[in-house]
Amino acid sequence: MRRIDSRQNISHQDDLTEIEHFHDFTEIVFIIKGKGIQIIEEKEYPVSAGDVFVLQGNQNQEFTI
Repeated sequence: MRRIDSRQNISHQDDLTEIEHFHDFTEIVFIIKGKGIQIIEEKEYPVSAGDVFVLQGNQNQEFTI
């Protein structure tokens, strides 16, 4: 599990959160705090604390705060 907190500017060399990317696996996302926009295949979905969703493998995705 990776927690994203824009105030702390947490990142690492393989952090793709805010860059369009895809995985070859299914990803389960649980938003525990705050809000943002999940972009999947160029469609924007507002997300906020309490939301849970599944990202299928091989879908272009990115998250913006």
